[in-house]
Amino acid sequence: MIVAFMDGDIEIEPDKIYFDACTTSLYLIHQIAITIIENQRLNRMNYFKHNSYYTDLAKQIVLSDSSPRTLKEAIVENGFIKYRLKKRTEEDYGIYLDYLVSIIDYYPFYYSKPLVELSGLTINQLLRLYSELSGLISRLYFKGHFKYAGYDIQAYKRYFLPKIKHSVLKSYLLSVTRCSEKQIETFIKIITINNSTNPDLFCTQLINRDDYYFFPYYAITHPNYFCLIDYWLEQAGESLDHRICV
Repeated sequence: MIVAFMDGDIEIEPDKIYFDACTTSLYLIHQIAITIIENQRLNRMNYFKHNSYYTDLAKQIVLSDSSPRTLKEAIVENGFIKYRLKKRTEEDYGIYLDYLVSIIDYYPFYYSKPLVELSGLTINQLLRLYSELSGLISRLYFKGHFKYAGYDIQAYKRYFLPKIKHSVLKSYLLSVTRCSEKQIETFIKIITINNSTNPDLFCTQLINRDDYYFFPYYAITHPNYFCLIDYWLEQAGESLDHRICV
């Protein structure tokens, strides 16, 4: 059965799809567009995973400027996140597959362009930094380190609100990428929530307190790379006209 959204009374034919073009249905249209994009992204990711992981462009994006080390283990001690590294293997490059689809489908002309306003970072480097951070947090999320805290507020904070020191986060990102210290600082700044009263947790997830950061688990472990790319290009001063016509 096909559901149609229309204003007023209208006879609905079961073999047709109807869309209301008035402003009241913009939210519906918005959701349809997102569904189409996400379906394409997932289909393309499956394509790369099973068929074309080693296409020339995919291999170039994944292997270029890659650090020989990657995350081995993430732990929480006294409420703070720590990590251990290991030598990167071929399988470890799979962490980049999700964002790889977003680049090749929509921004193949942007992935290697240095963004002057963002310390010369490229979209590929930004996505790589983000995926490494997401991988660190995901490892904690799925590790099962959480324990029942009962009504002990301090225990709850230790297990469910871990935090990471600025120096540890910077050291980790420097170790698992080939970005410079200045670029790492720029990346951390651009994903840190500012003083806005209406923060966007899907584009800025780090919450700064003193010399450490908190973060929302869901937003950082379920990234929308299309949204992130657009946000970063906006922060870099890249106009929409240029992003479409480049």
